[in-house]
Amino acid sequence: MAFSRLPYPTLTGIISLIFIFIGILKISPLINEDFHRSMRHEFRGYAKVFPFSDTFKISARIYRNLAAIIELVFGYLLLTRKSRWVCRFANLVLFLWTLLNLYSQRELRNPIERMWLFLLLNVLTFIRLALDFNNFFFHVNFDPTLVYKPIQSVGPIVPIANTTHLG
Repeated sequence: MAFSRLPYPTLTGIISLIFIFIGILKISPLINEDFHRSMRHEFRGYAKVFPFSDTFKISARIYRNLAAIIELVFGYLLLTRKSRWVCRFANLVLFLWTLLNLYSQRELRNPIERMWLFLLLNVLTFIRLALDFNNFFFHVNFDPTLVYKPIQSVGPIVPIANTTHLG
């Protein structure tokens, strides 16, 4: 595998594994019980500032389970890479999900130290989305031999002016 092709699957794998791990932490207290307890507490606030909370009420437990299912399913779809369209759709959903998480954090007036994970995931999913759409729309070939080909000269090099050394 060429070195230039290595970062894209690596980025995809890292993003999907992070989302799968966070989804497992939200559903089950088996890995870290304290983190699971704090998630249950945090989602009470998230349910209150949900964008459609004035017309559509959602309980914190259902919202937490829905969040975990979204992260697990779309993280798994991104990890398996069944087709390009499935990966693009999963990446777009995860990007929009991180935007919703950032919105909820901002509405709760949480400091930036509590939003670092959502910011990181948002940037990573955006980078993957940008690389994927750049490759789709502009058909970018990541082959490094195409970038570093030497320019072929047309003919012999001819000096611009006749200069002589006046020694």
